[in-house]
Amino acid sequence: MLLTLGLLVTPTKLLPVLLPALGVAAVLMVVARPLAVFLCLWPFRFTMRERAFAAWVGLRGAVPIYLALPAIIENMPGGETLFGVAFVVVLTSLMLQGWTVAPAARFLNLALPPSKGHADRRDVDVPFGAQRDIVGYTVLPGSAVLAQPFAKVPLPEGARVLSVLRAGTVVEPGDLDRLAPRDYVLVIADPEQILTLDRIFATARKDGGANAAAGDFAVDPHQSIDDFGRLYGIDIRPRDAGKTIAAALEAAFGGKPVAGDRLPYGPVELVVRSVSDDGEIEGVGLALEPEAERPTLARLIGPRPLARMRRAIRRLAGRRAGA
Repeated sequence: MLLTLGLLVTPTKLLPVLLPALGVAAVLMVVARPLAVFLCLWPFRFTMRERAFAAWVGLRGAVPIYLALPAIIENMPGGETLFGVAFVVVLTSLMLQGWTVAPAARFLNLALPPSKGHADRRDVDVPFGAQRDIVGYTVLPGSAVLAQPFAKVPLPEGARVLSVLRAGTVVEPGDLDRLAPRDYVLVIADPEQILTLDRIFATARKDGGANAAAGDFAVDPHQSIDDFGRLYGIDIRPRDAGKTIAAALEAAFGGKPVAGDRLPYGPVELVVRSVSDDGEIEGVGLALEPEAERPTLARLIGPRPLARMRRAIRRLAGRRAGA
């Protein structure tokens, strides 16, 4: 529709209204839409970052141009001027706001974490009932563990590297500075920690700008939040006592968490990395220095549950689908 409506425009007729139209576009982007968005989203407890992002990504498309057509069809005075202004505003919005959606999401720390790559894992047989698993990982080129010293690889609590094979030679973990591509790492860990190890040894995300949105490293969503609090010296909120990390996040976000949701917890933040099709949290990240990750605009504002707005949007989408 936008392309077809563009055929009605004569570029030379846009020149006389170009500057006034750019002024209208600037007012819409900087004043009118942010004010309307902030007021409309206020009851739903969106954060300042989320309101700012919603205000910026209000792209204009074919509808404003279409609504300006009757002025030309009915030969109204100033109809061509109105149509030209609408067309310039739409193009300005698409070019300026459309091309900056991704950078704006990264700047406001709202970019969703992309999916991790795969990890090359081999399971090692252990005696039945040992209550511990031994797994081997081939360190792939581009793996996230290559970007940090070996001593700082964020293994789950209780997991331990048994040995590292490099070019067929056993290297003692204490003698390693960093892992290298094609190293083979043997790790002993609890069975429930294997998925966390998979994420640690997986290939790194291609979009480095989303690291802040995913947190510094992964934590097990099924871990008790009480154990998590003892590990990091954090006072657990009474309402979360006895829950898993995933259950505490689900309760905080009204039972409808989505990837990218962040929950401040003492000096750290818990970040929802991935959610299954059934709505269950599959991956959780931990941001150790959330204040340093956030832009100045939002340092004093923390994330809030968005469940009411999401339910309203889902109901509206369901009605439209039914219609």
